[in-house]
Amino acid sequence: TEVVRQRRDGRRIYLDMTLAPMRDRAGCITGYLTIAADISERKEAEQRIEFLAYHDVLTGLPNRLLLRDRVDQALTHAERHGQRLALLFMDLDNFKQINDTLGHDTGDQLLQAVTQRIQQCLRETDTLSRLGGDEFVILLRDLADEQAAVPVLDKLLAQMQRPFLLDGHELTTSVSIGVALYPEDGRSFDVLMKKADMAMYQAKENGRATYHF
Repeated sequence: TEVVRQRRDGRRIYLDMTLAPMRDRAGCITGYLTIAADISERKEAEQRIEFLAYHDVLTGLPNRLLLRDRVDQALTHAERHGQRLALLFMDLDNFKQINDTLGHDTGDQLLQAVTQRIQQCLRETDTLSRLGGDEFVILLRDLADEQAAVPVLDKLLAQMQRPFLLDGHELTTSVSIGVALYPEDGRSFDVLMKKADMAMYQAKENGRATYHF
């Protein structure tokens, strides 16, 4: 049997407990012998593997697999309660140039800083996901109408246009955002993702640093 215990320093440890009955000469049980093996390292490794299966390594954000699960749950909830939701497909406008000029370490730091800024614009019920590279997807739940997403979009654009200070460099960037709405643009994860991706490219064609429904 696996049990969780807490040490004096507050750290949790995982134990594999085995109970063996102790008997006297007549065969009657007089007590039990408990054997405990500390399996904390193994459990932590298992939890790490499980985390990496559903999250992005660099930012710790949900990956595409976990995003799909969140969207499917949100779609079911939205259909049941007659609500809307939005998928926002975000792409940094000049990330490749920054990466090529300053190197991948600075590029990674920028992605982590971008993640923090995006999270400041969202509610606890929203989901921010990184698909890879400089592509992020946001799930906005429980929207009354299309216009309910606009304040979030405006806030995201404003946050991304503020300079980032990394390793002594002042970096400026912006984002192009494509928006797909349920149920107007689709009723499944794949369709909404495709529409949001298409809308993002339209935002880039419209001059970047903007959003397109």
